[in-house]
Amino acid sequence: MKLAILVILLFTASAANAADIQYASDNGERAYLQNIKQLTSEGVNGEGYFSRDMENIIFQSIRGDNPYYQIYSMGTDGSNQRLISTGKGKTTCSYFRPDGKKIIYASTHHNPLSGTEPPPADRKYQWDFDTDMEIYEADPDGSNLRRLTNSDGYDAEGVYSNDGTRIVFTSQRDGDLEIYVMNADGANARRITDSKGYDGGAFFSPDDKEIVFRAFRDPEKPGNAQVFITGADGKGERQVTSIDAVNWAPYFHPSGKYIIYASNPDGHGKFDLYIIKPDGTGLKRITFDEGFDGLPVFSPDGKRLLWTSTRVDGKSQLFIADWIYE
Repeated sequence: MKLAILVILLFTASAANAADIQYASDNGERAYLQNIKQLTSEGVNGEGYFSRDMENIIFQSIRGDNPYYQIYSMGTDGSNQRLISTGKGKTTCSYFRPDGKKIIYASTHHNPLSGTEPPPADRKYQWDFDTDMEIYEADPDGSNLRRLTNSDGYDAEGVYSNDGTRIVFTSQRDGDLEIYVMNADGANARRITDSKGYDGGAFFSPDDKEIVFRAFRDPEKPGNAQVFITGADGKGERQVTSIDAVNWAPYFHPSGKYIIYASNPDGHGKFDLYIIKPDGTGLKRITFDEGFDGLPVFSPDGKRLLWTSTRVDGKSQLFIADWIYE
């Protein structure tokens, strides 16, 4: 979820007591992942999502002369990588419409000055809620660009519902960073969270009845995040995770049986992937790399996992693997 211009999110969080986490077997990742393949190598890459037909991936990348993320697409084997955003300003949080006829992403290209300021010295620690961010719709090749949001403050992290009729997104239009749902054409935006602190990175459940998201709400530990689920109408909110860490980037498996997300219970900077049932039980660790593993998403058929990792050369790249857990 999509992200708020994630460059590799590494929040400062206290080390956690992870004694209640059920670890995988001695095989580690091999208990869940097979045939791991690196898809990108040029530049800095992350936050990839599958098209519904599983033939393409949309993602964000820093490459070429632009020091900020732009949106690219490629085949699921990493072939035919091509720029599909304008190449101007900053972009983030792209997603395919289920019918494959449209994409959405957030961009600041409408502001001629956006993206002209120098990038931060250390990109690893940037999480920039740019107030010029607005959500755009386009054809899959980037043509026929149309603006869907137009509000004061940050609008980004948009994803379609599985039936393609709605978009869930994060906005600062009412002062706090909250989650909203609007029609796929940008009309009828309505707020579904109302708690102090950042709520974002939302995705619909497979049946579109619920929404899973991350939230930073603990005033005593503002660097910690937890995973929440709420009804698509904003009713029945419940907390899913409770580990003292940054628990974020949740995504439903197509079966609806469990959620995958990233967390750092082993301490600052070391993010791995975990799965948990929607009722908060059955927590299991999936990855065991020493670096960063985050932004996990399942293929629409549930048989592959796509995620962002620094496991090769310490650079943020996209990886894909066969998912063998039932």
